[in-house]
Amino acid sequence: MAKIIVTAGEKYNDIDALACSIAYQKLLELRGMSSEVVLTGPLNESVSASVKSLNFSFYTSFDGNLDDYPS
Repeated sequence: MAKIIVTAGEKYNDIDALACSIAYQKLLELRGMSSEVVLTGPLNESVSASVKSLNFSFYTSFDGNLDDYPS
């Protein structure tokens, strides 16, 4: 099955974009689907230090080649 890329289309990523992307990735994982979160814009001030300290895993760049992302 193909890997799914979860992303947000904004220049900056707020707490909503981060939370929804991570939650959707977890939902896909529970359904047995492979996915990665890619957020290319910086996290803005709505993402607090306490949320950042949770160290969510996501990529900050995407070159269009899914082979570069681990399965």
